[in-house]
Amino acid sequence: MAHEPRATQAPLHLARRRNHAARTVSRVPAILAAVLFLAVQLTAWTGCSPGSRDPLLGKWENVDGGDMLEFLADGTVTNSDRDGPLFGGKYERLDGSRINVNFGGPSPLGAAREYVVRAGGGGLSITGPDGTTKTYRRIE
Repeated sequence: MAHEPRATQAPLHLARRRNHAARTVSRVPAILAAVLFLAVQLTAWTGCSPGSRDPLLGKWENVDGGDMLEFLADGTVTNSDRDGPLFGGKYERLDGSRINVNFGGPSPLGAAREYVVRAGGGGLSITGPDGTTKTYRRIE
């Protein structure tokens, strides 16, 4: 007499599929953790690379002489001359070529202003709201 599987027992090929699916599902958290770890590491590596530094950061001297600008990573900008600081303020990147500068306190430039900036190759050009452009060279 042929042996018939019980109604509660699944055929062997279905049981194997179920076991495979269970093993695959149990691997999903480990795979997600590995992908997340790699993404965090990649972000940290590229964030710390010199290529990711904002080219605006640093100290700049006007090519025509006179004033100097210093842009810091904390959003501070200082305008100075050879005798020392003239005034300062806070700047914010609006996009790749525009910044908003708020000169609080006594400043001949008034309050917040938007500037178009181009930095790279050791040079910086800043175009003010009135359309005048000043050119600077990196000194630090």
